[in-house]
Amino acid sequence: MDVYENLKLDEAEINELADTAKDWVTLHGMIMRNNNDRKLLNYAPFMLFPSPFPRYLYEEAFSVQADLQELVYKASCDHEFIYNALKSVIVHDEFTRKQFEIYDQVRKEGIKQKYVFNITRSDYMINELKNPEENERLYNIKQIEMNMIAASFGGLGSFVEKLHRYMCDVMGESAPFKKDQVATNSAIINLGKGMAKLWKIYDKEDSVVIFVVQNGERNRFDQRLLEYNFQESVQQLGAKKHVPVLFRSLEQIHKYGKINDDRTCFVEGQEVALFYFRATYTPNDYTSPECWEARLMIERSTAAKCPSMAENLIGTKKVQQVFAEPGIVERFVNNPEVVKKIRKTFAGLYSLDETSEGDAAAEMALGNPSHYVLKPQREGGGNNMYDSDMVDELKRVTATERSQYILMERIQPPSVKNYMVHVNFDRAQLTDTVTELGIFGVLIAVDGVIVHNEPAGHLMRTKSKDQKDGGVAAGVAVLDTPYLI
Repeated sequence: MDVYENLKLDEAEINELADTAKDWVTLHGMIMRNNNDRKLLNYAPFMLFPSPFPRYLYEEAFSVQADLQELVYKASCDHEFIYNALKSVIVHDEFTRKQFEIYDQVRKEGIKQKYVFNITRSDYMINELKNPEENERLYNIKQIEMNMIAASFGGLGSFVEKLHRYMCDVMGESAPFKKDQVATNSAIINLGKGMAKLWKIYDKEDSVVIFVVQNGERNRFDQRLLEYNFQESVQQLGAKKHVPVLFRSLEQIHKYGKINDDRTCFVEGQEVALFYFRATYTPNDYTSPECWEARLMIERSTAAKCPSMAENLIGTKKVQQVFAEPGIVERFVNNPEVVKKIRKTFAGLYSLDETSEGDAAAEMALGNPSHYVLKPQREGGGNNMYDSDMVDELKRVTATERSQYILMERIQPPSVKNYMVHVNFDRAQLTDTVTELGIFGVLIAVDGVIVHNEPAGHLMRTKSKDQKDGGVAAGVAVLDTPYLI
């Protein structure tokens, strides 16, 4: 897979190519706010060349996306499943407990939300088999997680394909990759179309869409790209005028929002068709009791939520682990071939509940820490524990406290050499890298019936093989494109 190992380009040539690429991404808007000074803009980090990825694995990830989306949607409608999956977690994890309490309160009141809109992203890494059996392929893919909230970089990530195709033209015959093997990516177009379709189904011409965002958001341009593609698509669907898209924090929604007796939600006097969450996945977004009140108000309303609190809870690591248990996927999926296809993507996942199985899993991790990852119920990257940190935490917590985590098999991805371009680097850096492929998808349901369920595009992020955890926003990974081999 290491297609660039013998690349015959000197340092001056590489740096000139990197400067050309930096200019291209900046002029085309692949930018983020500076981490230290929000008034400054930087290009988003990227790989100079597309990273190799087996075509059959790429196609496998796409082919299972709609099945995964149907699975998580059906599970989100099953209260007994949600409660049983999370009952041990909510005892010790306050953040998950508060989210569950909102979900449960609204469920008992009676859910008024008629329309479901999900933007999901299932993330995978290539797993290299150490001892493949005869006629068995050397690689497979294993799911890292299913993102149900704030699945980002659909916008900025869509630029990278075009960048790499341009770089192929610039290099001409000396290009180390072929343009027709660079994976096409229409993620941001398809996400915008999905959002527009939801707005059209809601069928209120004066209704608005609200992006629930963090204060001081660094990745606003990725969000704006979704807004612009939504606007373009909604006009194509016959909207008579511009549809307002408001970027608001929980604090602002609490101050200016209300729901009437039939639970229609208004913010700043405008009816809300959809709340699209790019925040609330971390406790840091709930800076006051008013923020929790705002989230409850949103959940009680008739507006579609991306995601609802039930769907948000389905995206927790604990539920991911429960899905891997015998009979659970089968509870929601009747087709044995689809069950097999879904289960094929699962890595080893282990409960750490206060049971004999949980004790055995903890001992397994303590005895061989390099083979496992300890995962809490948090999103946003940088939360997982590895090696000595994992060992220390497992020794620190009691058996009951341990249940707020899950244990996951550590994937063994192949590394490839490629050039990383980052604003923090003086020049392009030749790095041993590993990649993570995310497949976006959109699901829409009306009154419990799925009316749209399709994959939408991809996101590839690449990082140094020495980095254990963290994404693009955390400054660890960079944007990339699959080079299909």
